[in-house]
Amino acid sequence: MKEKGVLRYLYDLTLNHWIFTTFFIFSPTILLFFFIRNINYSLSAKGLENVLSIFFYFSILFFLIALLKFYGDKYNNLVKDNGLIVLSIILQSLNLGKRRKLNRFYKFIIDTKKHSVENPFYEITQPQKQIKVILDNIQNTFSRLFGIDPNDIGLSVIFKTDKHETWEWAAHLNIENDLQLQSLVNNKNSTAFQIISGHDKYLFYPDKRKGLKEGKFSPGPIDETKDSIGSIICKDIGLDQNNNLLNAVLSITTYGKQLCDEYDIESKSKIEEILLPSFEYRIKVELALLYIKNHIA
Repeated sequence: MKEKGVLRYLYDLTLNHWIFTTFFIFSPTILLFFFIRNINYSLSAKGLENVLSIFFYFSILFFLIALLKFYGDKYNNLVKDNGLIVLSIILQSLNLGKRRKLNRFYKFIIDTKKHSVENPFYEITQPQKQIKVILDNIQNTFSRLFGIDPNDIGLSVIFKTDKHETWEWAAHLNIENDLQLQSLVNNKNSTAFQIISGHDKYLFYPDKRKGLKEGKFSPGPIDETKDSIGSIICKDIGLDQNNNLLNAVLSITTYGKQLCDEYDIESKSKIEEILLPSFEYRIKVELALLYIKNHIA
């Protein structure tokens, strides 16, 4: 899941673009044809020079093919290993969250045996605290998978219901204080605004500076101290498709280090298809409980 180098880039090109695959398949045949033609006058100085040149390029080509094959095999094995590591870390994080919640329920049961509670649902349901626990789980998971200090990973969930027109924090970690929220959601250059306005449902900039150039990322105070180096993810996690009941946005940002590079398809895919969904629905459950607690119960 680390940043990939030139070999990874060449390997992906070879796999994903037919023209490169065709080149590597047919180049040895073409070179061999010229080699046979030149062998007829190899005794002359010019002929010998041509033969040696072709042999040299021929050797380099085979070396590159062998190197890409070696890297491909190694990379494919690494992907399989990383898949197991990712799933293992996610499960550990989810189990930790469930254990904390179970301990809280158990303590509540013991306490209510000593002191009666008029409205148990209202007392036991603490959605915003639970969302903060989930964000802590996400922070630890991303930190372990991508080798980033937890203090350099900022997370937030903001929401707005059909009962109020003002955006609120559900929870946040390593994000600027509440005074920044309204300016953030109204800033047309912010990543969150792109989601709130409906322009996008999901945005991931492995390099925030690209988002800055496209006018879809607005650096905060922490970003300014890090020259906007890092990654940012924003995703619509509203309760319903049209966000009529509750509109919500999950944001994950890193400071000073990227989650991956632009060409790291594997990491980008894991983030979008495995990591985020593992936590997204837990957050949505808590947002639903928040709505019930505040507007129905």
